Amino acid sequence: MRGFIFRNLIGFQGADTLAIESYNKAASLEPASPFSYTELGRVYLAQAQTLASQKDTTQSQQDALNKALDSLNKAIQLKSDYVSADYLIAMVYAQQGKSDQAIAKTVFDELKKKPGDWRITADKYNEKVAADSSRYEWAQIPGINKMTPRAGMVTTPVINKTDNTASFAYIIKVYPQPMQRSFNEAKGLVINDYQIVLEEQWINELKKKYPVSIDKKVLNSITK
Repeated sequence: MRGFIFRNLIGFQGADTLAIESYNKAASLEPASPFSYTELGRVYLAQAQTLASQKDTTQSQQDALNKALDSLNKAIQLKSDYVSADYLIAMVYAQQGKSDQAIAKTVFDELKKKPGDWRITADKYNEKVAADSSRYEWAQIPGINKMTPRAGMVTTPVINKTDNTASFAYIIKVYPQPMQRSFNEAKGLVINDYQIVLEEQWINELKKKYPVSIDKKVLNSITK
């Protein structure tokens, strides 16, 4: 309760320090609860926002944002689907001005440390990260290049120049020999192939229904 009062007084001298002390004490009393760590992150974020309006405080602002992120990540470790912490993490990234590529690097670094926690990591950044688990052909794996896939490998991020998104893979299991796919594994591929066939048929029908003729003289005059 004291932390909440002091947090709402941030901007007044010493209020942020008292709020941080209160939530740190609360976290030590209830170490298994994500609430205190989340509120501690909220205090550091508010502190950073206050510093942003002041001169020559860039480093202090970044320090506060880093502390906010550390606290919020602790909350996520305690409860992976803690919505308040997820929301505040997104706000921290926005305050830091992090691009999609920067977030991709953050996720990549976290996966390198704990690849088995890939679902938890993806959920932390659910507004920015899309993750899926399925069986893929080697050629479909982003960043694999000429490397031989092995279980536990995290491939190098590949940047899509069209939209600046980044793609990489965490390899859970390798199937060295050709195997028949299960229904669920094959369903998506079949639907995708069927969609391609339908689109080709639709385009051919449009060409027949609305034939296009080009006046080469006019075209040549335009291109000159």
